[in-house]
Amino acid sequence: MKKIIPLLVPLLLLSGCQNKEYDTNNLVMKASLFEEGITVPVGNAGPFNLELVMQIKGVASLLGPNHEAEYDGTLLCKSDFPLGRKNLYQIVTETADPSQPSTYEIGDRSSSPSTVITLLQSFGFWAVDQHVSIRVNNPLDEAYTVDGSAFVKCQDTKIWQTVYEKTEPLDKVSIPSTRRDFTLMNLHLPDEVHFSPSSIGLSNYKLNLPANLTKKIIDPTESEFVFSGKFTCHVAAGENAEIPLSMLGAQTVTVNFGLPVGAYELKEVEASFTLENTLPLQVTLSNLHLMTGKTPAIDERLEVSPEKIVVLGGSSYEPGSTPVTLKIKANQGTIPDITGISMDLAIVSAPGHAKTRLSFKQGISVKQAKATLRGGITLGIHE
Repeated sequence: MKKIIPLLVPLLLLSGCQNKEYDTNNLVMKASLFEEGITVPVGNAGPFNLELVMQIKGVASLLGPNHEAEYDGTLLCKSDFPLGRKNLYQIVTETADPSQPSTYEIGDRSSSPSTVITLLQSFGFWAVDQHVSIRVNNPLDEAYTVDGSAFVKCQDTKIWQTVYEKTEPLDKVSIPSTRRDFTLMNLHLPDEVHFSPSSIGLSNYKLNLPANLTKKIIDPTESEFVFSGKFTCHVAAGENAEIPLSMLGAQTVTVNFGLPVGAYELKEVEASFTLENTLPLQVTLSNLHLMTGKTPAIDERLEVSPEKIVVLGGSSYEPGSTPVTLKIKANQGTIPDITGISMDLAIVSAPGHAKTRLSFKQGISVKQAKATLRGGITLGIHE
């Protein structure tokens, strides 16, 4: 729409060519042009990507701190979590004869990784490309061994039913000396598992330690045996995902912008464009209202149709394409300067894109936009 204005400049210059034999002081003339309508190209806009969507009030809180964008923009959920620790000097005081090799029982230690996927999967999104690891250290200058088992369990959070469980036995696994980070379990979950782990940990865990522990310690300030876990995954759209924007107070969205068309006394504008969507999400826009005034407010004098626009979802390789024709009509007078738009949003999984990963580079673009002005443009011509 803003590109219409430069087209009118030559017409305004022509209005300055007047016959000086006539007195035109204080004379105001109006000229009506293109009464049968004129169509002008407006151009492209966007993409309005996932990162911008997350800036909508309430939606940003979905992600929280435990996420990052990978090099290609793919959303990665991650969590580093503790499983426990035990001080070497405490072990010595609880050992009958520290001068001899001994076995110390740690017992059961587990945790549930805290990431945004825990919340998103309750809305129907899938956890995919899931990876779990459990790590331990060795503060000694001599190797020790461990016994027990490492496990991971996934549950359907809606019905609290176990959908996947894996246990790996630990039988005299040697932990090399002076290791800060040794991997006890390194597991990629099967592709068909779409729920993130509800529990990751160690069971019946035992440390088989050498004699004279206090003489084997490398650094007295680092005298703890530490057990920890790490979890990462990507997020896919799933088959039945739905973002509850109404619960987040973000269902109605307002976008402020400047479209100074009031001076041209337009009766009706028809905008046609194509919405290209690389998000694997179907977005429905409804209850559209234009806003006017210095403090943008809904203007009931302006009628917008259609009442609902369904933007088809897609992917970076196969964008969804939705042709749209938007009509703006003044029920009273002419169309004033437009300062914004208000609309309701609904976001659900796009059919056929359940396995498509979410990326911060995905979004919606406006393509091949053009505007048709109906009823003519009225220009005020002043000396």
